[in-house]
Amino acid sequence: VQVDFSSSIKLMQKSFINEVRRHALDDASIGLLHLRRGDATSICDTSIDKVKEYLYCSLGGMVGLRPSITLVMTSDEKDNGYRSEVMGIVD
Repeated sequence: VQVDFSSSIKLMQKSFINEVRRHALDDASIGLLHLRRGDATSICDTSIDKVKEYLYCSLGGMVGLRPSITLVMTSDEKDNGYRSEVMGIVD
């Protein structure tokens, strides 16, 4: 038996996008930042300093394009302190 999850995935996607838009300012650009931590810390440097450097470089070029940016962060990181520090970078 083959199960088709595509309609469920599309429904979740639509719901997620609507929820993000509901919390974002009307004219905001919306972006997604995924920080892979658990199994990739030896491959990818996701230290706070490196994430800050990346965000300033990536988002710095958007100054003046739109008044605000809503950034959705996803991660497998379980340390709330780390997550809070990353969120503090973009506040």
